[in-house]
Amino acid sequence: MRDGDLVRLDATNGTLNVLVDDFETRDCVSIDLSTSHSGIGRELFDVFRKNVGLSSNGAGVVV
Repeated sequence: MRDGDLVRLDATNGTLNVLVDDFETRDCVSIDLSTSHSGIGRELFDVFRKNVGLSSNGAGVVV
């Protein structure tokens, strides 16, 4: 999704729809986060990002 895309959230039915005609054919956007290692608290949670498990396994952190 990109800034400005319209979405429809239906909490009752548990659906989220992107209301953009060309959504399926768009090129994927990649963001360069190589310079975002600190600031806005990112350094506080760095240990968790490095040690978190797969989301399919509950995204647990082994300490």
